[in-house]
Amino acid sequence: ELEINRVSEYGEQYDAKLDECEDKEIKLREKLKQAHEELDETAAALSQVDKEIFDGEEKLSASVNEQNELKEKRRVISEELSALRVSGAEIVKDVSSCKESIAQLEASIQSRDSDSGKTELDIIKFENDIKAKQKQIEDIKAAISGSDDEIAKLEAEAESERQKHIRFDEAAAKLRSAQKIKQNEKESLTEQLTRGEEQKNTVTADFDKLVWQLNDEYALSRSEAAKVAEPVEDMIEAQKQLQSLKNRIRALGNVNLGAIEEYEEVKERYEFLGGQLNDVNVSKEELCGLIDSLTEKMRSVFMQSFEVINKNFKQIFSELFGGGKAELTLTDPDNVLECGIEINVQPPGKVITSLMSLSGGEQALAAIAIYFAILKNSPSPFCLLDEIEAALDEVNVTRYAQYLHRLTDKTQFITITHRRGTMEEADVLYGVTMQEKGISKLLRMTAAETAQLDIQ
Repeated sequence: ELEINRVSEYGEQYDAKLDECEDKEIKLREKLKQAHEELDETAAALSQVDKEIFDGEEKLSASVNEQNELKEKRRVISEELSALRVSGAEIVKDVSSCKESIAQLEASIQSRDSDSGKTELDIIKFENDIKAKQKQIEDIKAAISGSDDEIAKLEAEAESERQKHIRFDEAAAKLRSAQKIKQNEKESLTEQLTRGEEQKNTVTADFDKLVWQLNDEYALSRSEAAKVAEPVEDMIEAQKQLQSLKNRIRALGNVNLGAIEEYEEVKERYEFLGGQLNDVNVSKEELCGLIDSLTEKMRSVFMQSFEVINKNFKQIFSELFGGGKAELTLTDPDNVLECGIEINVQPPGKVITSLMSLSGGEQALAAIAIYFAILKNSPSPFCLLDEIEAALDEVNVTRYAQYLHRLTDKTQFITITHRRGTMEEADVLYGVTMQEKGISKLLRMTAAETAQLDIQ
């Protein structure tokens, strides 16, 4: 279910991303369309500006040509003015010459009365020439003055055209910069559109892969998965649980195609074993109750036997040692079935703090006393003793054998011994000898025969 939820959530996320990519694609296409329109408008404006620049350049070229023509005209006029000035100078010089001539003529008139009529005619001619020259000079000056105004006007127009050309150049540079910016925006939008399409293709591929995985692994369609999907509150915890489930699934090994049939068998066996387990639990409870009951009974029996054995031990110890004290104590009276038992003995005339302080014979005799105390509490029909009195001295061997004779009414003893005192108290003696190598021979002797041998 977590996997289905995760896949469904991924599907919803991819749907959202796909819608977002489509919206982004639409916006990018609108931006691209707008950029194309702005680019077309910019291109049209740039074309208009280029046209205006071209017209301005043509006007400027015409103005420059006209200016050049005016300059050429001015140069020609200047040359003519210079020529006129030279001519004026020459005329002035001629006027001076004429004045001198007039003065000379006036002088000559006085001297020459005969030539007066001719001289007057010459004077009138010269005066007319002077007036014509002066008029020509005034015309030339007027022409020169008009040419200066026209030249100034043309220069102003040329400067205006030059300023227009500069403005047109600046506008063209701005338009080219705007065109470059729009071109960069167009390239950026195209790149974003390409990335959006790639992202859209990637998201679509991932979505198709998830839908295929959902269908292949869980046999669910997208709509079916959406119906059974549940929201995941903690995605991190869900991912951890999903990874744990995957690890557990991976640990299960390969898929068992016969799992359904095996499941029925295992289920049947599980129910059977479950029934047996219930029976075992019931039996266990009964056994636990029985164990508790037996434990309590064992504790009671043990304490009863322990008290009797302790009482017997005190009595037998005094008889075997000819006095003294002995006692058995529990290390933990509250847990009598698991605690230890301490042996406290005090032979007559000694103060003993530890059993290790006793001699070997005393330790052996104390152990025999405990054994006889146990045997007296619960007699056995048959008992085999193997040299348990080997460490005793002769006096204690005799005491041991005599006390052992007191227990023969309920128990039959077979004693393996090499001690004389024990043999003397025995009812029957059995000896094993090997007169021939490898062949054992058994000898039997009763107490009466032993006494007769002793008499002989």
